[in-house]
Amino acid sequence: MTKVRKWLTVGWITLAIMVLFIVVKILIPTPATQAIESIQPTGTALPNASMQPQETVRPDENINTQVTVQPNQNILPIETAQPKENMQPSSARWYDPSQLGIGDSIGGWNVVDLKLETYGKGSKAFILEGEAQISGTFTVNYAEDTYNSHQIILLADDNPSRSLPKPLAFGGSSSRMILHLSNPDDRKQFGEPGSKGRVTVTIHQYQSVYADILEGVSDTAEVTQLDHITSTPPPLTEVLPTELTQALRSHPLVPIELNDKSLTASTTYELIQGWFLQLNKQYISGLEPFTLKRISPEQKDQIQSWLMQAFTAAQAEEISAMYVQKSGIHYIIGGGYLPFRPNSEVKEISQQSIQMEGSDTLQYTGVYILSGMHDVQFSYTLKRIGGVWKIDQIEMKLI
Repeated sequence: MTKVRKWLTVGWITLAIMVLFIVVKILIPTPATQAIESIQPTGTALPNASMQPQETVRPDENINTQVTVQPNQNILPIETAQPKENMQPSSARWYDPSQLGIGDSIGGWNVVDLKLETYGKGSKAFILEGEAQISGTFTVNYAEDTYNSHQIILLADDNPSRSLPKPLAFGGSSSRMILHLSNPDDRKQFGEPGSKGRVTVTIHQYQSVYADILEGVSDTAEVTQLDHITSTPPPLTEVLPTELTQALRSHPLVPIELNDKSLTASTTYELIQGWFLQLNKQYISGLEPFTLKRISPEQKDQIQSWLMQAFTAAQAEEISAMYVQKSGIHYIIGGGYLPFRPNSEVKEISQQSIQMEGSDTLQYTGVYILSGMHDVQFSYTLKRIGGVWKIDQIEMKLI
C-alpha cells in the first residue's frame, strides 16, 4: 500500500511539471516563433474576410492628399500638385467656357445670358450679374483709335479684379474692360479723349468673353456708381512748338511766277506741273516727321498759315481740314500727297489748256492719261492775290 502511494505521488508531481512546461512555452515565445510572426500582416482580420490585396485609396477631387495602405508600413500622406483655380469651389473666378452655362454661378456672379460667336467662330460671351467694387487705371480712347474707338478702358488692379470671372485660358493676362456709364455727367468726369487717371466704380453687370482671337478689349462692365475718380488731361501737343516752326521755315511753299504774255504757251503747262511737284515735295518733307502726331489748335493754325504761301485762304483751310483732322482737343497730322495728281501712274497729260477769267484768274484744264482702266480729267483755278499766283480750287474726276 505504501508503494502504491509513493507511485501516485511521483505521478502527480510529473504531471504538474509537464503542465507547467506547456504553460511556459505558450507565454514566453522563442526566437523561432518571433521570426514566424514578423512576416504576418499587421492589423485585425475580419471574420470571413477574403485575402485580397489591398488597394490605393482614391481621394475626392477636392482633397489634396492620397493615402496608400501597404503592409507593415507607416501611413503617411503623399503630396500631390495643387488643383488649378478652375478646380476650386464655385467661389473661384476661373471657369471653363465649355462647362459654364446660363443659371450657373462663378465667383459670386450669376450667368444670366450667353451670346455665341459674337466675337468670331467659337466665341462665347457670358453676361453675368452680381456686384463688385473695382479700382484701377483708365484711358479714354480717341475716336480714330484702331480698337475700342472713343471708349473708356479700365485696367483693373490685381486684388479687386480677382472677384471678376475670367476664362482659365486667360489666367496670365491683365483684367481689362470697357466701362459703360449710363449717366452722362459721370462720363464727362473722365475727360477728353487721351485723358488718363484712377477710378473706383461699383458695377452690377459684367460681360466676360472667351475666343481664340480677340482684337482690342471685349469684356465690359456696367457701372452702377462712380465712387472716386482723378483724371489728367492729355498734353496739349506731342510736337514741340520750336520743332514745328523750324520745319515749316525750312520748307517754304514758294509761289509760282507766271509771265502774263506767255500764259497760254506749252511751256506754261510744264511750269505749272513742275510747281505742283515741288509743292508736294516741300509739303511732305516739312510735315513727314510729325505724321500721326497730335498738335494743338494753335499749331494747326500755324500749318494753315504755311499753306497760304501757295494757296488761297479758302483752299488752305480745306486742305488743312483734310490732312490735319480734329481729334478731341488735338489735331492729328496726316500723311500723304497734296491732291494735285491721281494716285495711279500718269502716262501722259493731254488736252491741256489755259483760259483767263479777267486779269487775275486763270483756269488750267486737261486730262491725266493713266495706266489703268480710267483716266482723270482735271481743272485747277489760280488767282493772283497781292501780285502772287495761288491755287484757289482743285477738281478731278474719273472719265
